[in-house]
Amino acid sequence: MDTAGPTPRRSGQLRFGVFEFDSQTLELRKNGRLLSVRPQPLTLLALLLERPGDLVSREEIQSALWPGDTFVDFEQGVNHAIRELRAALGDAADSPRFVQTLPRRGYRFIAPVERAPAAETSTRPRPDVAPPARLIWPAAIAVAAALAATLITTIWLRPSAIPESTPATALSLRPFSAPADPLLGVGLANAISARLGGQQAVSVRSTDSEGQSGVTHILDGEIVTDGAAITVLTRLQDVAKQTTVWSERIVVRTDQLFSVEDAIAERVVSALRLRLAAAEQDRLRRRYTSNGEAYLEYLRGRAALAKYTPEATMTAVAAFDSALERDGNYALARAGLAMACADMYLRFAAANEVERWGERAETEARAALALDPDLAEAHLARAAVARKREFDWNATITAGRRALVLNPNLEQARFFVAAAFYHNGYMEEALGEMEQGRSLRGVDEIEPIRIEALVALFSGSFAPARAHLEEVSRLSSQAIGDTYLALAY
Repeated sequence: MDTAGPTPRRSGQLRFGVFEFDSQTLELRKNGRLLSVRPQPLTLLALLLERPGDLVSREEIQSALWPGDTFVDFEQGVNHAIRELRAALGDAADSPRFVQTLPRRGYRFIAPVERAPAAETSTRPRPDVAPPARLIWPAAIAVAAALAATLITTIWLRPSAIPESTPATALSLRPFSAPADPLLGVGLANAISARLGGQQAVSVRSTDSEGQSGVTHILDGEIVTDGAAITVLTRLQDVAKQTTVWSERIVVRTDQLFSVEDAIAERVVSALRLRLAAAEQDRLRRRYTSNGEAYLEYLRGRAALAKYTPEATMTAVAAFDSALERDGNYALARAGLAMACADMYLRFAAANEVERWGERAETEARAALALDPDLAEAHLARAAVARKREFDWNATITAGRRALVLNPNLEQARFFVAAAFYHNGYMEEALGEMEQGRSLRGVDEIEPIRIEALVALFSGSFAPARAHLEEVSRLSSQAIGDTYLALAY
């Protein structure tokens, strides 16, 4: 099914939004960067761009993608090609910006299309991810591979379809200073980051580090609690100009803190003059709970979840449980609870409680997806369950990809996909996903080090594996690194 059909008649450099497409070479670029996409979705894109605004029937797509003597399930094939194309474009079927579905009839390209001067497109292709190289396992790791054999399964999903966002605006969102409640300061910053991260026009990096390469703006602030009132002082700075773009002092009741997240997210978008599609505007304005106490507990749970210790994970479980007692339809809290339960199952639970935690993780992930099928964090929770309970690497990659389509700035989705790759021997691809996740400078400092360690371990480089795993055990919990550390020794 990888065989492309005839090239459409119309050729040349075409531009739509931040994309450029060469219908002769079937090369798709986003902000000048060549995307790695299979030939079929690109041939489909060429067919749609040949007649922008017109209906292209499913029969025409079938004829273009597969020769007459090809025996495939055409219906499933067309659907799969459309899904891959939308993933590459960051498009959504329910609120399309580029490809509109006409049920049972076909598809239409709805964005404005113009010709781009050929000189503007680089002649040096640069794919997002190199094709996987065949892994030759060192003899010394054969014992470790045998121990892990029950975890390994064949995957057909490739890294090329995972979307990569390279917007011009890169926002560093630092934890808010909150002396009275440090978890609240970290949690509010994380929540604002998640709200803004669903926008294709900006790359959001949740970090407290200084001097980041490529950062254009910095958002930070301070939270002061005074009885029943909370004051949030926040500012947005332009790194290059060293000026304050916007600052504000917001005072709310404690049970209205969620309104601060709403206000800051919308004002940052306005100050940066970001252009958002309709679906992105909806995600920006969506409020997942109106219960102030539930929101506060959720923020504390998010902050605790990133510490990777038994105590912090149980703190996260208790916080998410508390949030759900106050609002049972809080999808974000359900997703957070699923991830905490998956960590308990894999790493921290006593032997007689393991299955209970695993079942609970599965239940909460399903509930989060049922509440909001378009919530990136719900798909991230599904990836966490697939990775940590089921060891289903296909499902891990599928759910991680979906999370990244909905929010390209979810660094943990990158880490989960990286884990699936190294368990299947794709070491370079695992490191590539890990570096993309690390570049977002999220709050998860442990997982990138652990990925480096396991790639080194399974590649036979035992000394660096040992050093990384010792650091993982030092920074978090011995339960995270010691099993593999024993193999490294």
